[in-house]
Amino acid sequence: SVLCFDNIPDLNGLRRQCEAGARMGYTGKQVIHPAQIPIVQQAFMPTPATVEWAEGLIAAFQEHQKLGKWFLICPRYRAIASQINFGRAGD
Repeated sequence: SVLCFDNIPDLNGLRRQCEAGARMGYTGKQVIHPAQIPIVQQAFMPTPATVEWAEGLIAAFQEHQKLGKWFLICPRYRAIASQINFGRAGD
């Protein structure tokens, strides 16, 4: 899905390939013609909900760092990590 789509007139085919790539986790695609740009941008543009979630995650991590902690438990991924307090003996 990351390779160029060389059938330039088939913009629906490009759209389908981009959407399939986005579902597989790809974040972009090479283009070889200006007409392909808006289709690729639309297919890989994050949704407002995804942007909101990412901004919240960044804010939570920054707040966590202020407390001297460098690992954050993220419920969305159900990841569990140990907390590490750098520079504090005995914690």
